[in-house]
Amino acid sequence: FGTVYNFGLVDDVSSVDEAISYFSSKQVDIILLHSATYFTSDSVLPLHLSVKVPVVVLNLQPLKSLNVLIRYH
Repeated sequence: FGTVYNFGLVDDVSSVDEAISYFSSKQVDIILLHSATYFTSDSVLPLHLSVKVPVVVLNLQPLKSLNVLIRYH
């Protein structure tokens, strides 16, 4: 049994720092990170490296793939 903590949205560098402090203060054993669509490594990697616990990245996309059109100019 355990306690579930929910920090909320981490989508920029300042919120990453807040999340690191939050999870460190709670002394969590594991982090389940839900990636709804797209996130950059600067929003996730510092958390993973700083908190020093396993991080499970959940990408629960209802479609087989995102419908993204990339155009190069």
